[in-house]
Amino acid sequence: MTYDPNERITLESSLKNPWLWSFDNQTGEEEENSRLKYSLDKILHFKPLTKMEELIYRFCVQYMMGSEDKKHALSSFQLVDQNLDGTICLEELKRILSKRGVL
Repeated sequence: MTYDPNERITLESSLKNPWLWSFDNQTGEEEENSRLKYSLDKILHFKPLTKMEELIYRFCVQYMMGSEDKKHALSSFQLVDQNLDGTICLEELKRILSKRGVL
């Protein structure tokens, strides 16, 4: 890790690193690892939302997700967001991936 942004590797190159995508399927957590792999893929292909896309996304989450889906999404987010600041930093992501045997 370095504070100088010019010396850091890019998010895209770090997410393409083979060790990040190797999963330990002998842990009995194959479904959870599959979800983590899906999430990592979404991060890799992330693009900022336009205002309209963000409004549509918020509408879908607010009015179209069932209460159980909302509870599951919130508990999953809170599991990763250890300092409860409403965001997931790199260290929190690394910690949960390591704990799940993904790293």
